[in-house]
This record gives sequence, C-alpha cells and structure tokens, in this order.
Amino acid sequence: MKTLAVIPAFNERKNIAQVVAGVRKYISTVLVVDDASLDDTAQEAISAGAIVVRHPYNLGYAAACQTGYKYALADNYERVVQLDGDGQHDVEDIPKLLSELDHGANMVIGSRFSGVGDYSMQKMRHIGKNFFSLLIRLSTKQEVRDPTSGYLAFSKPVLELFVSDMFADEYPDADMLILAMRHGHKVVETGVSMQHSNTGQSMHAGLIGPAYYMLRMSIGVLTAIMTDTRKE
Repeated sequence: MKTLAVIPAFNERKNIAQVVAGVRKYISTVLVVDDASLDDTAQEAISAGAIVVRHPYNLGYAAACQTGYKYALADNYERVVQLDGDGQHDVEDIPKLLSELDHGANMVIGSRFSGVGDYSMQKMRHIGKNFFSLLIRLSTKQEVRDPTSGYLAFSKPVLELFVSDMFADEYPDADMLILAMRHGHKVVETGVSMQHSNTGQSMHAGLIGPAYYMLRMSIGVLTAIMTDTRKE
C-alpha cells in the first residue's frame, strides 16, 4: 500500500538526516514538514533523501502535522506513519505499526508504556498522562496507556478526519484519539522503544507549560466528547 512517513520538525538540524535515513529503510517516501526552522533542518532533510515542505512562519506542531496529512491525501497515500524529528522514536518499530494497520486497525499508537523499554516521564507529565487516559476510558470505554504519543500510524479514513476543521489547532493528543474513536475508527496500541530527546526544550517544562497544556487539552477533550458524529 502507498505509504508516506510524515516528520514535523523545528530546529532539528543535528538529528533530522539520521532520522530520515533510518525511516527510509522501511518507507521509501519521507516528508519533512519544516515549521520555519531557524537552522538548516530543511537542507539536512533534503540531503538525506526527504521531500521537504517548509512553512513560511512558525505555525506550531499541530499545523505541521496537518500539513503532512493534507500532502498525503492530495497525493493519494493510503497510510501515514508519523514520528518526531529528534530521534527519540525508534525507526525499527515502524513495521509493528504498519502490521497493525494491515490487520484492520485504522489508527495505531506507538505506546511507551506497553512493556517495551524503560521510558519514564517527569511526575507532572505522568499525572497528566494518567488523567487523559482516564478521560478516554470514561468517554469511549477503551483503555489507552499512552494518549500523548507522537509515534502514530493512520489509514486513509483517519487522515480524512484529521484534515478537517475538527483537528486540534495546538495539541493533537487525547482529544484526537477520542474523536477518531467516536467516528467509529479502530484505534489500537503497540509497544515501542523510546529515547529521551536530547535537543530543544519540552513544551511541558517548568510550571506554566504543563498547566497550560492541561487546560487546553481538557478543553479539547470536552470538545471531542461533545462533537456530533452523526452522518448527515
């Protein structure tokens, strides 16, 4: 099946070439969405064999992801694997995600907490993860161990949903999982190995970042739960 790897990236000059080269062992076409990086991210990605779409202004992670989804649909890709450009996602797990799609899943979450590796979170992030896992279970009756993973795979029906105006404008995490489930898509998890990022600063650092994320994600989850999914 026609498959595209989508990598949203911002100031990942040090890592992006290695990530692209690794992904191309399993997926021949790699799209890097450069969110107006201030370094040579785009050039490094191109040198490693990626297609690069570059935002003229920094629009944020969600917009970079959605640009990738729109590119995939416009070029008739049937599946997308999404991963970060900082090297924390192990490309050797790509076949596991694709296998789940082959066996009927519409969306696959690469889970850091499904018995593979020893990835750990800071305390506040761990509390937030558990909180959103609870909201997902209460609203969909489905258990999701890692609702904030950025290592994902989608089939075309989910891509079509995620290019719509219902896609989150800032943090596409638990709210998008709920939205996909409420639209009848089969969402599964598979355990993956993860590394801690050694570049940049997490959006969840300090006190204000986590508090803002929790507030915005709570609003997003509430919106996803209340969205009318009935067919017209």
